[in-house]
Amino acid sequence: MIKSQLQISRRWFIRGSLASILLSSCGENRLTRTIIDAYKLTFQDRPSPPFTREYITKLPYASISAKIGKGPKSLLVLWRVENNEQYWLAADGVVLGIKKGRILKTAGLPETIIDTIPINTDPIYLGLHKEENHLLFERNIDFKGKNSTYPETIKILSNFSYEGSQIVKIYDIDFDTILVRERCTAKKLNWKFENLFWVDPNTGMVWKSIQHVARGFAPVIIEVLKPAA
Repeated sequence: MIKSQLQISRRWFIRGSLASILLSSCGENRLTRTIIDAYKLTFQDRPSPPFTREYITKLPYASISAKIGKGPKSLLVLWRVENNEQYWLAADGVVLGIKKGRILKTAGLPETIIDTIPINTDPIYLGLHKEENHLLFERNIDFKGKNSTYPETIKILSNFSYEGSQIVKIYDIDFDTILVRERCTAKKLNWKFENLFWVDPNTGMVWKSIQHVARGFAPVIIEVLKPAA
C-alpha cells in the first residue's frame, strides 16, 4: 500500500469508526425504538408519508425531512450534537451529520461521506443571507464509493450566488427566504454540480436545501420541520 493510501485509510478508519459507533449504538438507543413513524430513505418511487403540521408539532424531538430524488420523504430526528455538528437519525439507521445546514457526513447510504474538511471557512457558517459572505470555498471530502475498499479524498471548489427572495412553504407555514446557489466543481471526478440553499434573510438559518452527496444518485432534499432548540 502506498503512503497516500495508508494516510487515507487511517483517516477513514478513525472518522469512519464514528459513523459505525453511531449506527451500532442506534440499535440499542431508546430513541430509535420510539421513532415508529420514520420512513426509510430509498430510491424507489413511492408516495410520501402523510406528514401534517399537527403531526410535526406533536413530535417530541427536533426533526427534519429528507428525500433522495423522487423517493419518499423520510423523517429524521436529532439524535446528538457533537462539536456543533448535528446528527440526524432515521429509523433504518441512516445518519446525516449536518452543520449549519451543510451535510458533512453520511452513514447508511450506498455511498458514504466519511468526513468533510474545509480548507477555508464555509460561507454557510458565516451566513449566506449576507452577500459579502459569498466567498470562494474549498473543501476536501473523504468519500467511499459503493464498491470501494478504501475512501478517496476529493477536492471540491465552489462559489455562491444570490438568486433572489422566495417564499418556502413547509407543511402549511410560509417562510421568507433568500435562495442561494452553490456551484461546485470536483476536478478529480470531472464532476460539476449545484447545491441550493433557502436561508432566513435575518439569521442565515437554512430552512431547505438540495445537496449532492454522491455522483451515483440524486441529491438529498432537506426541509427543517422542527428546529433544534
